[in-house]
Amino acid sequence: MKLITEALSNVFPKVDTAALTTETKLSDIEDWDSMNAVNLVVELESLSGCHNLQLTFDRGTTIGHVAEGLKSRGVPV
Repeated sequence: MKLITEALSNVFPKVDTAALTTETKLSDIEDWDSMNAVNLVVELESLSGCHNLQLTFDRGTTIGHVAEGLKSRGVPV
């Protein structure tokens, strides 16, 4: 989960990464909005070197869902 927490801390500097779990909903992160969703995907692509991740988010998307999406693309999280 290191990749995801690094990306989240880069996009959301105020986030307490120590408090994040796989059950944390992205929509519960302060300043979460559609633009930051795009920024998160770009950051994940940049950090992982994997492009066109095609991750989708909704109100119920958790960090665990993001990890599963990355793993399905062969990205180690």
